[in-house]
Amino acid sequence: PETFRGWNDIRGPTLFGGLRNNGILTCVITCSILLILWASGAITLAAAFATTVCSSLLVVIVAAWTLRRRLRAVDGQPQPAAPSSGAWSTGRVLHEGWPLWLASLIAVLRVQANGWFTAGFDNAENVALFAIAERFVLLMTAPLTIVNLLLPPVVAELHARGENKRMERVVQAVGGLASLPCIVILLLIVLAGRQALGLLFGAHYEAAYPLLVILCIGQVANMATGSWQVVLRMTGLRSQTLRVSMYAAAVQFSCSIVGGYVAGVLGVAIGACAGAIVGNLLGLLAARRYLGIWTFISVRRAVLMEAVALLTKRMSGLMPSRARRG
Repeated sequence: PETFRGWNDIRGPTLFGGLRNNGILTCVITCSILLILWASGAITLAAAFATTVCSSLLVVIVAAWTLRRRLRAVDGQPQPAAPSSGAWSTGRVLHEGWPLWLASLIAVLRVQANGWFTAGFDNAENVALFAIAERFVLLMTAPLTIVNLLLPPVVAELHARGENKRMERVVQAVGGLASLPCIVILLLIVLAGRQALGLLFGAHYEAAYPLLVILCIGQVANMATGSWQVVLRMTGLRSQTLRVSMYAAAVQFSCSIVGGYVAGVLGVAIGACAGAIVGNLLGLLAARRYLGIWTFISVRRAVLMEAVALLTKRMSGLMPSRARRG
């Protein structure tokens, strides 16, 4: 999917997804089959697992076939001359990419570590409360995650042209536009989160509300600092991205261990919040220091209109060429 995005083709990542985020096809196929199994009374844990695996394999096959056709079409066309950056090889790719690979690994460990710490410092009932709160808070960051899928090729293109100030406006604009639904979801969580937890999961899970609020504080920092992750990665600041990830993980793990020992799952939630705040602030400052730009969101009308124009232009690429001509 990232290969499609490198071609400014948003349809590929949207349909096929990636390792950490399922695409539309996987979700549609899996949900449809599970719905049929549920309606027929044949749904089991084994059937659900097999359905998920088979759906993912099918989508991978379709994505590989589509990519192969795309590569064949590109090979048959004359390509514009690109500025030479030296000969690329597997060794050079690994050398250039290992900081980003390690940073991604640390990000995964930070997410998984919450479950490990809660299980180590508290009982099963409180671990379940933390898990529900952690999943529920993902609703808040969903709009920002979706919109950020459009940014990598834009940031790389503007940085290659040396238009960092324009890149700053674009990043702030997209972040500001994505923050609007995030703010609405945050208000709903704060005002009606306890009732929503009880309605969706049962009265017992209303006790997860304090954990939910604490985790939301960390996500507010993630939202407010904008898309610094995309900016650092797509402008070649690989080692800086890795250092930010390491510092954030160190803060999160240290605070979670101490907090978990003192206060159980509540302390782990505070540790996760502290790691999110420190990591996002460091990322924001790294973008300012090395690129001279601020990535924090902006909700000014002119900035939001620029984001709408950018998204309209990018989303037009999702439409078939026949519809665009019409």
